[in-house]
Amino acid sequence: MGLLFLVSYSGVSQNVRYGPLIGVNIYDIEIKGSLTASSGGSYFNFGGFVDYKLNNRFGAKAHLIYTNTEENGYYYGYNQYYSAEFNTKLKTLQLHTLCKFDVRNDYNKGFYFIGGFRTTNVLDAKSDKNEDYDYFYKKINFGGLLGFGTTFLKNFSFEVVGDYGLSNTVTMENNKSKNFGCYGNLLFNLEPLFNKNR
Repeated sequence: MGLLFLVSYSGVSQNVRYGPLIGVNIYDIEIKGSLTASSGGSYFNFGGFVDYKLNNRFGAKAHLIYTNTEENGYYYGYNQYYSAEFNTKLKTLQLHTLCKFDVRNDYNKGFYFIGGFRTTNVLDAKSDKNEDYDYFYKKINFGGLLGFGTTFLKNFSFEVVGDYGLSNTVTMENNKSKNFGCYGNLLFNLEPLFNKNR
């Protein structure tokens, strides 16, 4: 029984890549309603990834990413005499579930396309004056992802992934917000360090 487990694990592990990732993301914020906004982005994301090879061209990927994001230029008016403008700082945890298509008939050896969905959990939100803005954002929002990447130096990959917001991100009544942007990610595969049989 133990031998069967080891053989099965060895076969699966040869098809799995995993490791850390770092990156950035930028986006434009579009709002329908009385509220307006400008843009957002993070200067440094970090997390991890898992990449499972299904065959020589297709695979399934998942990214778990922690971000510190700044959103700029929120503005709304209470009446003709008083208005408010503010920026926000967000901490989020994101799960990207992706399908992968390798252009070459040799998985993880060059250029590839990826696409899938993003789920974002807003962990904390504050204004630029350190005021609590958790009430302003919906805790969970979703997006669609489509992009490309390339594997180089055997165990490094770089990806550019477009993001289209699929759900409203703010709780303000009669305002609907969507984000449009992209991610730049650098990934490092740790699997060879732990699988000495490769």
